[in-house]
Amino acid sequence: MSEKRCRRYRRIDRAERAAVERGLDRNRSARETAADLGRSPSSVADEVRRNRTVSRGPGKGERASEAPATACRRLLAWP
Repeated sequence: MSEKRCRRYRRIDRAERAAVERGLDRNRSARETAADLGRSPSSVADEVRRNRTVSRGPGKGERASEAPATACRRLLAWP
């Protein structure tokens, strides 16, 4: 039988958050960014969703989930 590796969970640190931000700036997908970090794509997507804010227009600085739909058309898609 094959043995499964038991990896211990650890939080995403500042360096990994910076790498996620760079990936977003370069229009990379969650899968590509996660592969570079050695994380699961859902971890990267959750991190982006959790810390997403409106950068301009009405609701600037608010969390994306609280911003009005007219603030930015890209808020409905992967950042």
